[in-house]
Amino acid sequence: MTNLLPCPFCGSTDIDAAGWASIDRSGPACDDCGASADTVEIWNSRPQLENAKGYVDRAIASYVGDPADNQFQKGYLAALEVVRNEAFALSVSSPVDKGA
Repeated sequence: MTNLLPCPFCGSTDIDAAGWASIDRSGPACDDCGASADTVEIWNSRPQLENAKGYVDRAIASYVGDPADNQFQKGYLAALEVVRNEAFALSVSSPVDKGA
């Protein structure tokens, strides 16, 4: 029996160890949201919080001097700010023009 961590995307514990299969291999998949990985080791790996925080901070900083100019970019930026402010429990003001 393979010990699988909950889904890193939706949190479900309904994970099938051989959720997807091809001719010569298979990998775990979430039965709720469909997320999958090539191996159990990859499925069970989780990025370190500081690595994720650095990615979010760099992504937000990329908008300095190049503000979000379409709905997709504005939505992406808003999601990044939610992650930074809520998931990382930080209260840092955005470098981006909120009125754009």
